[in-house]
Amino acid sequence: MTWSAVAGSGLAGRPLVTVARSEPATDLEVYLDMVPGHDIPWSKYYLGLGCVNTAVLVGVLAGLPPMAWLPEVSWLTFVVASLLVSAAVHTVLNRRLRIGSTAAPPTEPKP
Repeated sequence: MTWSAVAGSGLAGRPLVTVARSEPATDLEVYLDMVPGHDIPWSKYYLGLGCVNTAVLVGVLAGLPPMAWLPEVSWLTFVVASLLVSAAVHTVLNRRLRIGSTAAPPTEPKP
């Protein structure tokens, strides 16, 4: 809508209306999976990580190389560390992308 359309409609001289959130709306948390550019959604990342960790478990239980070359506790450490690091990175990125956590809203990456 252009200014000339507003001026011609008779709305130009009317006072502005203030819009405020109601009490229930302040408790509302919006969840959107923001996936910029060529990234993948976190749900698919965790699915892939689960598949890799399952392959490691099967390899360890079957005694397949290279899983048999290291003790089981090494692979257990790998699985736990991969989950902890992934969850930590996911948490940090979610905090950065939370609405209202920065002065300006996140911008869409340029193609």
